[in-house]
Amino acid sequence: MMRIGTPLLFMSDTAGRLYRQVRVTHGLSYAVGSNLSIGIDPGYFTMFAAVAPEKSGETLALLSDETRLLKEKGITVVHVVSNIKFA
Repeated sequence: MMRIGTPLLFMSDTAGRLYRQVRVTHGLSYAVGSNLSIGIDPGYFTMFAAVAPEKSGETLALLSDETRLLKEKGITVVHVVSNIKFA
């Protein structure tokens, strides 16, 4: 799920849900994104956001919430259509 979810939901550009949540909806960061690195081993998933120190706690909580939602609910047709609409 994370392999598919990263490109669809956590793209660094304006089409991604992570960008829209952190930047557009909450106004916490100008730079936000994620990366999934897969190789021979399972690899790793990273997220980043450039924020002011006083916004770091709120941003970290939001990143955690988005990761949890992806794990629990997966990707829906609504997410896919939304990303096509914003791309």
